[in-house]
Amino acid sequence: MRRQILLLLLAPILTWSCTRADASSRLAYLKGGRLWVTAIEATGKPNAGARPLRVCRAWSGETRLVWSPDGKSLAIEHSDGRYSGISLLEAKPNSAPRKVAMGADPSFSPGGAHLAFMRIPGGDTSVSDDKLDACVIELATANTRVLRRQAKEPFWSSDGTMIALVSTLTSDFSAPVLVVDAQSGKVSFQTESLVNPIHPFLSPSGRYLAFEPHTSRPLSGSVIVDLRTGRFLRRDFCRRGYAQGPLQGFSSDERWLLWTWRVPDPNNDGSWLREELWLVSLDAKAKHRTGRGMGEPWPTGVFAPDGRHILWLQPSVKRHRDQQPPDLLWASVSDDENVILVHGVSAFAITSGRTGTSVHPASMATVRPSR
Repeated sequence: MRRQILLLLLAPILTWSCTRADASSRLAYLKGGRLWVTAIEATGKPNAGARPLRVCRAWSGETRLVWSPDGKSLAIEHSDGRYSGISLLEAKPNSAPRKVAMGADPSFSPGGAHLAFMRIPGGDTSVSDDKLDACVIELATANTRVLRRQAKEPFWSSDGTMIALVSTLTSDFSAPVLVVDAQSGKVSFQTESLVNPIHPFLSPSGRYLAFEPHTSRPLSGSVIVDLRTGRFLRRDFCRRGYAQGPLQGFSSDERWLLWTWRVPDPNNDGSWLREELWLVSLDAKAKHRTGRGMGEPWPTGVFAPDGRHILWLQPSVKRHRDQQPPDLLWASVSDDENVILVHGVSAFAITSGRTGTSVHPASMATVRPSR
């Protein structure tokens, strides 16, 4: 009887979640040395009967995929450990990538006409942080402007007016996280200098800024700032016995967080026994374990366009899994069903369908990381 009542309560959610996504909703992934693309439902699952299209050969080394807002092309960050570059690729068979910049961390403007990125001189990843700049390129003309010098990891807000980024590290490995005007680069919000901040991003409405002050001793995780108040959210997001890892994303309605937690190794300070993916409500009252997870290469988990389902990378379930690429899994927020969509995926991305109006900080503010 209890299960019947639960299903009745969930019926409106499940009916809404199973509607079709926008025609541009697509999944891209790297598998077997190839880049594949397929259309997906609003739930994030591939369309019934759809066959993945093989687009081109994959790149050697680490690769990050970022969809354009219209779902027609991909920005591809590829690095062999020594050099890093960004290329654009139409998501159709036999396409050839077009190199647009030497750098990393690509982020499309909501209209897709511009791309923010971290410029690396000569693509040489060994250069010092003080030589890195956050730049914006107009894709139609290839005109590039410096948004902010000595800055990295730009992330565009949903309405295109703001960009979150990290100022480059000082000699003591600390730096502030900034929110700047997307046109002028003028700072509207910043934290005080924090130890090694990474992975800054804005929630769909732009109200929340998340990033990770990355330390291993003690193990640290992401924090969230409410830009309306300029204060850190001081909530018990993590369960006892775990250490917070990187926050992977917000649901489209900002009610849920997708978070990687770590089980610390009691015999090896700064290490962990395993990583798990958890769904956590923004008020921190609900916490639900989804399954095994991975914190890096970030992000490894995303919400589907409907905000009620998730896709993520999990260590391979096959034998000798340490030598196998991860598996791509799918799950619903409302139940415990986990489905392996594709084995052996080294990177993936879905079209975000980001919508909403950004919340602008009322005034320039500096905040301290209290929890």
